[in-house]
Amino acid sequence: MPPSPNLRSTCVACALLGGLSGAALVAQTAPPAPAADPVDEPIVLSAFEVNSTKDTAYRVQNSVATTGVAQQLVSTPLPITVITNEFMRDAGLEGFTGALAYASSITLDPHTGNGNYAPGFGRGNSQPNGTRFRGQPYNGTFRNGLRLPTGFDTENVDRIEVAKGPMAVFVGGATLGGEVNVVTKKPQFNRKEEVTVRIGSHDYYRFSVDATGPINDQFAYRVIFDYNDKNTWRDWSHSQSVFMNPQVTWNITDKLTTRFDGYYRKGWGNLVSQNVSSTQNYQDDYNNPSAGLLALGTRRTTGAGAGQPYTIDEYRQRIGQAFGTWRQDVFDATGQWVGLGDGEDLIEGPAPTGRRYNWYGPNAEFEEPVWLFENETTLVATDWFQARAMGRYMEAKQHHDYYSFGQRVYAAGNTPLSSGSATRQKQTSEVAKLEGVLKKAFWIFDGTLLLGGEYSGDETRVEDAFFDYSGLSPVPGSPNVGFSPATLTGSQIYQYFDPRVHAFPDTRLVTRWPSEVRAPGQLAYSYSKSIFRTGYSAASLGIWDNRITFTGGVRRARGYSVNASLDPAEEVVVVNGVPQTSAQKPAATDSWMYGASVRVIKGLYAYASYNRGESTRGGSLVSRVSFGNAPLDIVSAAEQAANPAPNDIGTGKEAGLKFEFFDRKLTGSVGWFQLTRGNILVSDIVRSSADPRNVGTELDTNPDTTNPGVRGWVQWLRPIDGNISEGFETDLVWTPTPNYSLVLGASHLTTNEITVNRPPTSDPVQLREYTVVNGRPLDLAPDDMIRVFQRYVFTSGTLKGASIGAGVRYQSSFMPQGSSVNWGLVFPGYTVGDLVLGYDTRLWGRNVAFTLNVDNVTNSTYIEGQRVFGAPREFFLSMRIDL
Repeated sequence: MPPSPNLRSTCVACALLGGLSGAALVAQTAPPAPAADPVDEPIVLSAFEVNSTKDTAYRVQNSVATTGVAQQLVSTPLPITVITNEFMRDAGLEGFTGALAYASSITLDPHTGNGNYAPGFGRGNSQPNGTRFRGQPYNGTFRNGLRLPTGFDTENVDRIEVAKGPMAVFVGGATLGGEVNVVTKKPQFNRKEEVTVRIGSHDYYRFSVDATGPINDQFAYRVIFDYNDKNTWRDWSHSQSVFMNPQVTWNITDKLTTRFDGYYRKGWGNLVSQNVSSTQNYQDDYNNPSAGLLALGTRRTTGAGAGQPYTIDEYRQRIGQAFGTWRQDVFDATGQWVGLGDGEDLIEGPAPTGRRYNWYGPNAEFEEPVWLFENETTLVATDWFQARAMGRYMEAKQHHDYYSFGQRVYAAGNTPLSSGSATRQKQTSEVAKLEGVLKKAFWIFDGTLLLGGEYSGDETRVEDAFFDYSGLSPVPGSPNVGFSPATLTGSQIYQYFDPRVHAFPDTRLVTRWPSEVRAPGQLAYSYSKSIFRTGYSAASLGIWDNRITFTGGVRRARGYSVNASLDPAEEVVVVNGVPQTSAQKPAATDSWMYGASVRVIKGLYAYASYNRGESTRGGSLVSRVSFGNAPLDIVSAAEQAANPAPNDIGTGKEAGLKFEFFDRKLTGSVGWFQLTRGNILVSDIVRSSADPRNVGTELDTNPDTTNPGVRGWVQWLRPIDGNISEGFETDLVWTPTPNYSLVLGASHLTTNEITVNRPPTSDPVQLREYTVVNGRPLDLAPDDMIRVFQRYVFTSGTLKGASIGAGVRYQSSFMPQGSSVNWGLVFPGYTVGDLVLGYDTRLWGRNVAFTLNVDNVTNSTYIEGQRVFGAPREFFLSMRIDL
């Protein structure tokens, strides 16, 4: 039972702790690094200090950016895994998907490679972010503890903290998967300069510089520069990026330090589509429809064919351009749901270059510049009170311009356009955080209290282009097999485009931006703004030299949002005298957690915790469906206000063991988790069918008056608890000798099912969604994952300086979109092996490290994420020079 509000408000004790899922991708491939020279460590507060004298190349002791206060990972009941820059470097890993490649319980979606969004921003044909933690959507990315709305790359990474579960007190919200926090490299007072050059398959080139050192006794600098020019194994995938990151740390006094950090990143190139799997099931039923499919024609009640089976030609015409009709027909005829590609091999449809093919074509340009300025100031007021202030301003622009040229080839042979999107987006983000920490030891107790407040504001302006085909010249003699006019004109040139025989038309020639062609007062931009103010408190109380540690915390957020339609001059559009604006009234959410850690024996800790997060949700439980033809006011505003939709709820339970044995040569954890999404909104069939306004519709339960041809006019929703994922996971590091290291992440889901309430009916039409979806696994949630990386370093003899590493990544079968009734694909599990060869030496009086990566050594064919074929065998060679 949740604690009372009074108990919650006084429970200050929180997740200022760091870790479960492993003391974290942490292992040492060479002898453990010695403690850093004190002059090399940034002069900051111990309460906010990430570094520890027990840190080694792969292993860290504390987490701070995610939880707010430095605390040992082993003594906290929260699931945090830390991935170090050294591990990423030795394993040859880059970017969001690379950084998480060897963590447990994480399914990655390469179509959203920056961890945030896919091409098109969810508009047009773009798929949403499919990355999942423990089978649940994750809460986004952070940088140094502040939310980062644009995703990230890894040009400046000291470590990455992967927090699984709600983490409700520190990041807020009901999102269950967790979040990723990038802790960046900071200026140092020891001079260090390095240059890295990397080349690879498909004309890949990368050049990086990282230089840091003192300016004088009070100032230190760091400058990071990175340029990347690459192609992938996919067609038309050339892109480039440039990153510049100057930083300055100023030790104003021995108690007061401030850091100024700014970067500019720009990426540009050609967007790359998802791959597309085969649709042979659909093609077979088009070529040779079964007797059961043809017999569906007997249900016709009007026309010349009333009561008669379909002819083969009639049935081909029925499903020639309608995947949805085919799916429904198969279900109605057999009671089985057969998805596109279900049970087929990992092959594509008739794309010209197979799985390499990019359905966006060669003219799908993108451009993504980002400017960021960040400041962190820390103060040691006394030996028991410390504080810090953090702030950031960021401006990001994105321009995506693409058409999805017929990713599905219809059974009749033609390839009509799926959709297109050209989008410009400008987003500004402001966030400020003020935190104070009180640390005091008394008698047998060791207490830490964190008090914090945060302000965040996001403003977004989106411009969606439209397409003007009026200036296109006709194209005679279309080679499409079916349904194509003899001469293509206007939009038909794109709608009947067939990439097997046509050159890609340049969609930029028909793209028009509303801000450039529309008159004042006409729609040009969609605008939104949100403001949140948050207060939180958290504490830990250690007893008997921290043999027992209690933790807990509360977070209360209050925010509002406004939306508007703007004209080219960015003035509010007015229609019939009504300004096109809307606002969500201020709403508050409460989140809290509590937990405990107990030292069983030296180096072994048992832990347990409970997290509950809440996110605001607008809208109502009653609405008029958009395709009904009833009056607009059939559901009044008063009725909607009287039936508000409840907030989202996410709860997480954790329990397990953490360990650091054999002088910290073996560290990690093994744990159990249970995540539950609460207040999922589902159709309330009982209330909808009982609503007198729905008499004579498909929702009417009276067989004498029901009419499946009339869609429901009023829809009721109701909240349920569901989508539970439960299982076990482990992350550990084993370094038995100075030469050998092993990093292991593994997980198993014991509960992995979508929950849908059964409608109180025997009507197969109303039961279809329940029958198909209920019991399916969660989206992108394989039951089993094993990721292991091993490395051996030769420290003597002829091969001194050489190293060899090998990684294996396995996951079991999964459904990319199990929650969608329209999909039924089940992709098989896969095993992928990677090889890393290294050699460290001295050349020109400098330390030089060479690394050769061979990814997917066996050239396996597999699919990951949302229907994305994995890369074939690839080679990368890098050289790093310490100047």
